[in-house]
Amino acid sequence: MELVGSRFATIELNSLQVKGKTEPETIYGLFGAPGLAASDEFRRVRDICSEIFESYRRREWDDALKR
Repeated sequence: MELVGSRFATIELNSLQVKGKTEPETIYGLFGAPGLAASDEFRRVRDICSEIFESYRRREWDDALKR
């Protein structure tokens, strides 16, 4: 993510504990080229995924499933 920044369409997927590190690392999915990242449709999908992930982090399973 540090290398591609906002140039590509990415969505945060999870945070993982990496061997040898004390803080979890955030992992992202790469979903497309720059044109996609700017589209309203992709932004809606990214925002919904973010809401789902936040519910997951709070262990609000029903809310995550609903979203």
